[in-house]
Amino acid sequence: MIEILTSKSSRELDKISIDKWGIPSILLMENAVFSLLRHFKNLDDILIICGPGNNGGDGLALARHLLNLNKKVRVFIAADASGKTSDFNTNFKLLECLKVEITLLSEDKNLSDFRKSINECKVLVDCIFGTGLNRNIDGIYLKLINEINNSKAYKISIDIPSGLCSDTGVPLGEAIISDKTITFQSIKKGFINYEALEYIGELIVENIGIPNEIEKEVSESIWMLEEKDVKNLIPKRKRHYHKGKFGRVCVVAGSNRYSGAAYLSTQAAVKAGAGLVYLYTDKMLKPSLDSKLTEAMVGDYESEEFKEIIDKSDVIVFGPGLGNTVETLNKLKLILENFKGKLLIDADGINVLENNLSLLHKCKCKVVMTPHPGEMSRITGKSIRYINENRIELVKKFSKEYNVVLLLKGLYTVISDGNGVCVNPTGNSAMASGGMGDTLSGIIGALMGQGLDVFQATKLGAYLHGYIGEKLSKTMYIVNASNIVENLPLFLKEFVSKDE
Repeated sequence: MIEILTSKSSRELDKISIDKWGIPSILLMENAVFSLLRHFKNLDDILIICGPGNNGGDGLALARHLLNLNKKVRVFIAADASGKTSDFNTNFKLLECLKVEITLLSEDKNLSDFRKSINECKVLVDCIFGTGLNRNIDGIYLKLINEINNSKAYKISIDIPSGLCSDTGVPLGEAIISDKTITFQSIKKGFINYEALEYIGELIVENIGIPNEIEKEVSESIWMLEEKDVKNLIPKRKRHYHKGKFGRVCVVAGSNRYSGAAYLSTQAAVKAGAGLVYLYTDKMLKPSLDSKLTEAMVGDYESEEFKEIIDKSDVIVFGPGLGNTVETLNKLKLILENFKGKLLIDADGINVLENNLSLLHKCKCKVVMTPHPGEMSRITGKSIRYINENRIELVKKFSKEYNVVLLLKGLYTVISDGNGVCVNPTGNSAMASGGMGDTLSGIIGALMGQGLDVFQATKLGAYLHGYIGEKLSKTMYIVNASNIVENLPLFLKEFVSKDE
């Protein structure tokens, strides 16, 4: 997993590396630049714009190495070259020894030359400001950023797009809109917020050689999931195992208006490997769903046998398409008061908890909740805007307070068990269609049924759901929920077979 850090923790990471471990700062800068070079292998005609700090020093060191690779490089520095950081000055002197043309920019000097150059170059590298920026952009920097954003050159920001707040992801007045951002060692916390996405472009994280032991010292227990983190979580299917080994999953879903939600959630549980899957739904839907769901058993949630299945199930998936009604709340109360297994609450199961969250304190089961921002707003009373701007803090706090695993849906889905927070990077807007949440609930339910704990199953389910959507979107303009369900077994096999 990749650490996600605030600017304060990022500074502490550098400080411990340099002051406590004795790693020279100039070595870290050189390591950073070496990690950048592969991204410029097929690029040429490069303009690098440097600011006054160590981010500018990165740019000067990058220029030196690119020149050694016989690349066409031009360097601009925004401000006088004196009074900068020690590492900036070291790299400035080295670059001067190479007889490179370095153009200094000020409010009234060389701006027209800069404007002309950025419209002629093919690649523009942004090394103006790093993660330490804490004031609004003004003066020459505001002019430069506006000029850069108007350029048609391919833009690469080093560490962070200049002008972007690394903690909030919000521009400090103005920020560079990059095609690619190459950041070092950790992901900046602000990158997870939606407003930052249009500025970051493609995000690459490069390791610059800081030992893991140092990262652990500053860790805030917030991580971005990687494929290697979840791949080994997929349950092993030994030759002698039978269906009883892979869990009994009961889906409680559907009403006379929402039959599709019940179908998708149940079929996803079947396709994701649950041993036995039951659907309990509205009695009016039972005949049609019974004929469609040939590999699941369909019952009526008003029947007496529904109460019996609560005791027999390992996992219950509750909520898709049930309707935000008193009847739904009563069914949820019955489960929370009696069920001792693993419970996933989704959709209307979440909606009926508005003003009823205290029920979660009384339950005997392990709970996963999977709201989208609208549902999260309903049960917390927070605005959707507030939720989107404070997803990590809000999810962790809610998880801890109610002793649940909470998955907040959206790009960069946030998942917490109240102690750590994981961010899921998979998925894209091709998946933005109805039924995706129903499908996700069935996948997570099946994984819990196969023995994963609630946090593991939620992380793996979210990653797989988005992974399959991304794969399908390479050949499909729109990926529907049914496409995910149909392809689950194939992509599960592909995923688990990688590198074997």
